[in-house]
Amino acid sequence: MKRERPGKPNLPPLGADSLRALAERLATEGDSEMATIIRGLLVQVRALDVIDLWEPREVSLTYWVLMLTGVNQLHEMQVAKDLLAWQAFFAKDSARVLCVQSSEREAFHCCSSRFVVHDCPTLVMSDSPYMLNHLKVQADLLKALIEQGDLQRFLSRLQALVENGSTMAELKGLMAAEAFWRGLNVAYKDVNGLVSITLSPP
Repeated sequence: MKRERPGKPNLPPLGADSLRALAERLATEGDSEMATIIRGLLVQVRALDVIDLWEPREVSLTYWVLMLTGVNQLHEMQVAKDLLAWQAFFAKDSARVLCVQSSEREAFHCCSSRFVVHDCPTLVMSDSPYMLNHLKVQADLLKALIEQGDLQRFLSRLQALVENGSTMAELKGLMAAEAFWRGLNVAYKDVNGLVSITLSPP
């Protein structure tokens, strides 16, 4: 009969898949620091293979929902193109992006009622997948940013603030100041009513 060595707990082995699942669970529960550590360990302990290129390499910090009327609206498609290109080439795994069209009735109704959306395109951002605290950018501001070529700069500025630890409440204060809008070719007086941040009760 095989004896267990004293002082050695009989634990099941933790493979890469188990560690990856643990990292995802920790990220969902809000422990992004521990999830990042686990992901970092996974990267270090095994050689990179092609299959690994499809796995997220870091924890998502922001979540974006773009609400659209349909694919035949050119200005909406330009917003979607810029948003998806920004996510693919700059933010990568640190941002999750979802485009919801009106034809996706259940998802569209869920988002429009939760975020109180009346016009498209509307862009909603949060630092949590639950999106209880969220920022909403109205169609007119998106159109102005697209026309001036500043949408990706706007997205990057918000992403950088979250990456540096700014909460949604702090973003609300920052965006209410004229300094935030400098360099975006958008007059601060024209922003009023076109961007808002909703905070859930503490």
